[in-house]
Amino acid sequence: MRDTARLIDPHKYPIITRVLEHWLSLSAGGALPRADAFRPGDVRWAVGCIILLDVIGGGADFRFRLFGSVCQSVYGVDVTGLLLSDLERLGHLAGARTDYTAVVTSRTPLFRPGKVVWPNGRELAFGRILVPFVDKHDAVCRIVLTTDSGMPAEDVVMFCGQGVPRFVQDDADGPPARPSEAAA
Repeated sequence: MRDTARLIDPHKYPIITRVLEHWLSLSAGGALPRADAFRPGDVRWAVGCIILLDVIGGGADFRFRLFGSVCQSVYGVDVTGLLLSDLERLGHLAGARTDYTAVVTSRTPLFRPGKVVWPNGRELAFGRILVPFVDKHDAVCRIVLTTDSGMPAEDVVMFCGQGVPRFVQDDADGPPARPSEAAA
């Protein structure tokens, strides 16, 4: 788990780096942290860039418990309380399920460098990390997804394009998505 932290450039992704450090601090003895140990107030400086996802049915679906204000500005809508399956039926968040399910299955953080692309062609380099949390039965029950453009939140909000954007993973720029890939 700590290998993931070495893969992320703290200068390019300072918010992701700090959230990952906080997650690691909650991981007692290498175990996954409990969902009830994470409080958004502990990372006030990042809460606008955070999406909290409740895992439903072992990963059959995901509910957006919190959709941070920066994420709302980027996507142009607040999806707090909605299910991923509902958004997928509307054609939104294509590919998100693959990453969410991978985190539930692997029980490890997943880092994705890339960019957000709006329908009008505007692009913004963005990274995101997804970290798992478990319930009292040690099942992954929550994912904290943190986004980071390396820009101050107010600049991100001003930069946004029009329409609902999509996230495009950039395989050529940045570290492998998982620590195990670095060792292969």
